[in-house]
Amino acid sequence: MGEMAESLRRITRPRVGRLAYPLLLVMLLSLGGAVRVADLLPLTSFVYPVLLAGFALGLVVSASRLRAVNAIGLAALLGSAVVICAIAVEYGRAAGLIGRLLALRTDLLGWTASLLSGAWPSAVSPAALLLGSALWATGFIAARAVFRLSGAA
Repeated sequence: MGEMAESLRRITRPRVGRLAYPLLLVMLLSLGGAVRVADLLPLTSFVYPVLLAGFALGLVVSASRLRAVNAIGLAALLGSAVVICAIAVEYGRAAGLIGRLLALRTDLLGWTASLLSGAWPSAVSPAALLLGSALWATGFIAARAVFRLSGAA
């Protein structure tokens, strides 16, 4: 019970200041807005959910007593699931999540085959996966860094 109270205290009153988390959220939302305004991809409504999920999981995993190697491995698995599902929902045209995931797999295999044959691929969902992964990592690592600066174990 004491460890949980200490972790909660560190989240609610970080050593780096009470404005650390709101400022981090503003930074992440600004990054998401810049990505959407840049018009890199035709569909970008996945940007904010991926960033905010990365931020939330960064706080939760950092507050836990997991070792760093386990925490980052867990975040990589959960982050992959969040990004893949978000992109599949946005770019998939099939009915149901499983159908969309299979369509995303087909796009990715076709994209890879095009690159290997020297052609420029036309599918944008693999590029969205790369962008989503970068955004997830940014949100997670930023939240983890702020939490670790607040004196967590």
